[in-house]
Amino acid sequence: MSAFVSAVALAQLRKYPELLARMQVNARPIEDAVRACKGLALFREDPRIAAQSYTQLGFRVRPDALGIPRSLLCEALRTEGVPVSAGSFMPTQRYTFFKGGEWKRWVLRCDAPAAVEANYLRPYPGADRLFDHEAVYLPRHLLLREPDARAAAAAIQKVCSNIGPLQRLHASRRLS
Repeated sequence: MSAFVSAVALAQLRKYPELLARMQVNARPIEDAVRACKGLALFREDPRIAAQSYTQLGFRVRPDALGIPRSLLCEALRTEGVPVSAGSFMPTQRYTFFKGGEWKRWVLRCDAPAAVEANYLRPYPGADRLFDHEAVYLPRHLLLREPDARAAAAAIQKVCSNIGPLQRLHASRRLS
């Protein structure tokens, strides 16, 4: 890394505590909107984590409780101008690198390769359910400006308070 790149990185890192504090404050209305909607839930917080970095703001859709699938919720939020993504992080064991055994060529000083292999071959139903049906993520840029965060929170509230028509739409799509 050159001295110039280091200087730029240091200057940017000095601004990070202020940026993080702003994102944490701006995340609150969105988190409150998620908590207020039956069928949505924030991811469980790990008490060992001191501060959320908000690379993305994620939450979970409970399709049975909400009455619509994640895809329809995302469609409704996008209609309201919220750029949501579904799933986001594919479970590690699904990558062909692990499924095909290619990882074996990369493992260094592994005393128990069979244990590593068993780890990648076993099912992870919770991770699969989250990726396939439940996880929704909002991009970081929505947390950088208070008006954007409030607009996202308002959109979540609007969609959740008008869930009946979405449930009927979902039922009609299943019938056709």
